[in-house]
Amino acid sequence: MFDHRDLEAAAADGVIDRDALGRLKAYLDRRGDPGAPADPENLRFLANFNDVFISIGIVLLALGLTAASGLTFAGTGSALIILAPVLAFFWILLEYFAGRRRLLLPSMTLALGVTLIAMILSASLGSGIDGNISEDVFRRGLTVARDFGLWASLGAFAAGAAIYARFRLPFALFLMAVAAAIGIYTLAATQGRWGEIFGGTLSFLVGIITLFLAIGFDAKDPTRKSLASDNAFWLHFAAAPQIMLGLRGILTGGGFQPAGPAEAGVMLAALAFFSALSLALNRRALVAAALLSFWLALGVLVESAGGSEISTATWTLILLGGGIVLLGGGWSTARRLILAVLPRHGYLARIFPPEPA
Repeated sequence: MFDHRDLEAAAADGVIDRDALGRLKAYLDRRGDPGAPADPENLRFLANFNDVFISIGIVLLALGLTAASGLTFAGTGSALIILAPVLAFFWILLEYFAGRRRLLLPSMTLALGVTLIAMILSASLGSGIDGNISEDVFRRGLTVARDFGLWASLGAFAAGAAIYARFRLPFALFLMAVAAAIGIYTLAATQGRWGEIFGGTLSFLVGIITLFLAIGFDAKDPTRKSLASDNAFWLHFAAAPQIMLGLRGILTGGGFQPAGPAEAGVMLAALAFFSALSLALNRRALVAAALLSFWLALGVLVESAGGSEISTATWTLILLGGGIVLLGGGWSTARRLILAVLPRHGYLARIFPPEPA
C-alpha cells in the first residue's frame, strides 16, 4: 500500500515527472484513492520495526564515533576538529536514509544529530571558547553566555534549514522553530527583558507566530495529503507548548509561580478554546503538545475542590485520561459540530477542511 507521499518521493527521485504526478494524483482522488491517508496526522513514523532498529544503531554509532574522535583528537581540545568528521559522516548517512531510502524515523534521528553537532560547533566557534577555556572566558561570563546561546541557535537553525532545503524533511521545520525560539529568548535575556521571558509574554508571542506559520502550511493543502500537511504538523507541535506555557506565565506572573484556582480556571478555558481550534484544524498535535498545561491546570482545580495529594493525582489522571479518550474516540463527530458554525467557502475553508461523511 502506498500514499501520496510515496508519489511525491517518486517525483523527487525522477521516477515520474511533475506533470504526470499531478495528473495521477487527480485521477486517484477522483477514484477515492484507497492509498491516500485518511487522517492528516498519519505521518508514518514507522514503516516497520526495522526503522526503530536502524535508529537505535544510529544513536549508538553517534556516541561511538564522537568518543573515538574525541580520543583521537583529544590533544587539540577543539570541538571543530573533534566533531567535524562526525558531522560529515552523518550527512552522508542522511543522503542515504533521507535522500534515497526515505526512511522517516532514521532520517529524523540523523537530522537531530546533525543539528545538535552544528549547534555545538557554531556555539563554541562563535563564542570564542573553542579549545580556549581561559580566565578571560570566565571574566566575560555574561557576554560569552550570550554569544554561546545566539550562535547555538544560529547553527541549529542553519542546519535545520539545510536539511529541509536538501531533503524536504518536515521534522526539520520543528528543529528550525525550536532554534529560532532559543535565539529570540537569548536575545531578549541579553537586553534584560527577563520579565517578558519568565512572565510568559515572549513565549506566548513566539508560539502564536509559529502557530500562524503552521496554519499557513495547512491553507496550502486543504486536502491534507501533501508534505505541506506534515510541515504544518511539526510547526503545530512546536507552537502549542510555547503558547500554553506563555499563557500560564502571563496569568501567574511568572513561569515558575504556582497557579491558583482562578488562574487555573482561565487556563482551562483557554485550553478548551485551543481544543476547539485543534478540532477545526483537524490537528491533534495542538492538544497533545499542551497536555502538561492541561495536567497542571486540572490538578489545581481538583486540589482546590478539597482533594488530598493522592486523590488529586488520581482524579486528575481519570479526568484527563477520560477526556482524551472521549475526544479521540469522538473526534469526527466533534469536528462536525465545530465546522457547522464555520465558513464552508473561501480562505477559512482551506484552513478548516471538511470532515468526510
